[in-house]
Amino acid sequence: MKFRRNNSVVVILLFLFSAITSNSQVITTNRNPVGMEHNMLFNAVSRYKVTQTGDAQVDLNTLFDGAFGPTYSNVGVSLTNPTVITIEGLPSYHSQAGAWVGWSTRYWAPKRFKIEAFDTYYNAGWMTVVDYSNNDYSYGNYDFKIQLPSMSASALRFTFYQSWGDGGKLGLSELFYLHPEGTRPYDGLLKYDEGTTGTTNVGGANNSINGYGSKLLFLGVSDNTDPLWIARYNNGADISELRVNITDNLGQAEDKFAVGVTAGDNLWHPIFTVKNDRNIVADGKITAKEIEVKQEVWSDFVFKPAYKLKPLHEVEQFIQSNGHLPEIPTETEVKQNGVNMGEMQSKLLQKIEELTLYVIEQQKTISIQQSQIRKLNNKFNNHNNHKKND
Repeated sequence: MKFRRNNSVVVILLFLFSAITSNSQVITTNRNPVGMEHNMLFNAVSRYKVTQTGDAQVDLNTLFDGAFGPTYSNVGVSLTNPTVITIEGLPSYHSQAGAWVGWSTRYWAPKRFKIEAFDTYYNAGWMTVVDYSNNDYSYGNYDFKIQLPSMSASALRFTFYQSWGDGGKLGLSELFYLHPEGTRPYDGLLKYDEGTTGTTNVGGANNSINGYGSKLLFLGVSDNTDPLWIARYNNGADISELRVNITDNLGQAEDKFAVGVTAGDNLWHPIFTVKNDRNIVADGKITAKEIEVKQEVWSDFVFKPAYKLKPLHEVEQFIQSNGHLPEIPTETEVKQNGVNMGEMQSKLLQKIEELTLYVIEQQKTISIQQSQIRKLNNKFNNHNNHKKND
């Protein structure tokens, strides 16, 4: 009987535990703050317009990468010099049954802050969602979220006035905008199509006809401020580009796009390089049906009256002394420096035009000589005819 009584107690406890765990389960719907997979701000830097003001700067890419790794400012925030992060260009989806905004961190949490949203549904403009600028957000809280009112938020603004960090330094891991109906899970992050095609998609589609799509950012090694990314860019309906960005320093030739191979020596061997100074380097032959070279100077100046054509005897002397035509590079110079196609075409045309002038001049001389020969022949024939008549 004692064994049966204990067994009954176990059964009752198991039943109660099952009831408790069953009732504690939360079903994800569009009426509760879903997980971070519905964060509309994933890779916000490449998808929207993100700006940051204030001396206490944090790394923007870290705030939207979904990795929850923190970024810390080097100096403290203050009421007179806050850190303001604005995200513009968000899809104007209505908050419907629920949408939530907020932040998370590991350490140095915000102490005083304000979150605002720009409403386009009621044309209310900037609306304050929460304002902790005049009172402290409790110490020891490392995240914050709040539900948006009925609105369509096309922009968000996070203002951080003070922090619990050392010297007021600010720490943030993620800024988020959770919208169960406005985004699909992991939109904005790298997605993989597990179908038979093996297609890898970057970002998700939106309703914009013009502008950038999602950008594939290349991080790692160290953050040297050069943004490396690939993205599609739409110039209009059915007019698209694939853009590759290699730098933020226009004209700095050291920043370049290179295609090459890593051979057995584990060294990089470039084959094709596009430099930031608009120069292209190809280590090999280029095959093309047509090449168009833009030239600012052409050789028609040879035919202008002011042009002084060298006498042929001077050209002969130059060739005998130097072994090449005037104004044409030597074999040694070509081997060392190569040939500028446009410049060389212009120089060769100059020589052809000079040669044409020489031929024209010679033709004039020949015509005069032929005329003189005809006159002499006529005189000679007339003289012989007179002698015969005599």
